[in-house]
Amino acid sequence: MKRFLLPVLFLLCSTNVYSQGIYGFEAGAGTVSSYGNYYTPTIEAGYLKMLFPHVLVGGAIDWRYFSFYYYDPLQQYADPNFGNILTVNHHSAYLFLSPMLDISIGENQYIHLNCSIGPGFYLYGGEATDYVSYSYAGIPQYNTINTSKNINRVIYQYSVGLSEYIPTRGYWSIKLSQQYSMLGRNLNTDWGIAPPLRTDYMSFTIGISHYYQRIFYKG
Repeated sequence: MKRFLLPVLFLLCSTNVYSQGIYGFEAGAGTVSSYGNYYTPTIEAGYLKMLFPHVLVGGAIDWRYFSFYYYDPLQQYADPNFGNILTVNHHSAYLFLSPMLDISIGENQYIHLNCSIGPGFYLYGGEATDYVSYSYAGIPQYNTINTSKNINRVIYQYSVGLSEYIPTRGYWSIKLSQQYSMLGRNLNTDWGIAPPLRTDYMSFTIGISHYYQRIFYKG
C-alpha cells in the first residue's frame, strides 16, 4: 500500500495546482439545429470542484428556450379530429440540472472541455398546430389548435462543450463558452398522430467565473 501511495503523493506535490474550485454565471444565445428556428436567450450557473489536477467535477443549472417552426409540406401526419398537420409552432422553456465533468488543458488551464447529462423540467411555453381538412367539394379548411398539452414536462439532454477562461484581476476570469446538446427525449408526446419533435441545441455564452481557495504546490 505504501508503494502505491508514495508515487501518488509525489505526483500531487510536483504538479502546479491552480485552483480548488470554480463557480460562475454566463448568458448568451442559443438555437435548435432542426426545423425553422429562432435565436433565443440562454442562461447558465455552474460550480466545479477539483478532483485532482486538470480534472474537475460539479454541475450546472441551465435555462433554455426551445423555439422553432415545424413545417410539413407532405402532410405525413393526420389527426382524425382535425385533419392533416401542416405546421407546428413550438415554444418551451426548461430548467436543466446537469452533473458535469470538466477537463482543463495546458499549464495555464485557460481551455476547458466538459461533458454533462441531466434532466430538464418544463417551466412554461406553448404550442399551436395548423391542420388542413377537405370538404366533399374538395375545398380545404384550415384549423389552428392549441396543442400545448402535448409538451413533455420532463426531458433530458447530453452535452459537450468548450470554454475559454480569460484571467482578469484577482481570482476572476471572463468565460467564453460553446455548448452542443442532444436531447434524449422528444419535446412532445405525439400520440402517434403528430410529428415527434426532437432537435439538438447549440449555445454561445459569455460570463464571469471566480476561482477560490487558490493554492500552489511546487515540487
